[in-house]
Order: sequence, then structure tokens, then C-alpha cells
Amino acid sequence: MLEMNHKLVSIITPSHNSEEYILMTIESVMSQTYPHWEWIIIDDGSKDKTRDIIQSIADKDNRIIFLKNETSQGPAITRNRGIAAAKGTYMTFIDSDDVWYPNFLENMLAFMKFKKSSFSFASYERTNVDLVKIL
Repeated sequence: MLEMNHKLVSIITPSHNSEEYILMTIESVMSQTYPHWEWIIIDDGSKDKTRDIIQSIADKDNRIIFLKNETSQGPAITRNRGIAAAKGTYMTFIDSDDVWYPNFLENMLAFMKFKKSSFSFASYERTNVDLVKIL
């Protein structure tokens, strides 16, 4: 496993009424092979069970920082709040209805190290709600 000198990666996720998908997103981040991350999840005034789901996971893992907007501020302000709270050497974003492969962070950091790059970006695969690829 690539350790990148144990450099911290800040993961930023805005959420809003995401109860249907947030657990899949949480599981994909929690299963990363690169363990040196903090995850800043900012809920933007959800009215469903999103906050309860996130809080139950955050209570069990101190790498998760759970912030709450009392009223909806919109995605840009919410994401920027997460950026302001980030402490990592690197930063990445995952939306509250997305999932990562378990080696996403490890591969991203290895690529950046190999290319001597200070940033990278990745493509995506579209899937249906059962995570079956859509062409």
C-alpha cells in the first residue's frame, strides 16, 4: 500500500436530503485502502433522515467531522464551508450520492506522486441505483 508519507487527505461532502444514497457513499469512503483521511460532511438543512444516518457513523469514527447548516445554504456555500474546515495536505470531493472504488484514494495519490503533480482529477462511471454500469 502506498503511504505517501501518511499525508492527510481531506474529503469534502455536502449533503441534502440524501438518506436514500448516503449510506452507500459512507461505506465506500470507509472502505478506502488509504486510511489517512478526514471526512468533512456538511449537511445543508436536510428534512429527511440524512442527519441521523451520518451522525450514527460519525459517532463511531473520529475521522468524520459532521457539520450542519440549520437552513439550506445551497451546494456552493456548503462545499466552501467544508473546504474552510479542511486540514489535509490534499483535498478531494465526493457527492452524497456517489461511491468510490476501495482503492480510489490510494491510486489517486500514487498517480500524483508518479507524475509529481500537486493536483489530479478523475473520470466517473454512470450506474443505476443498483450500481450496474450504464453505457
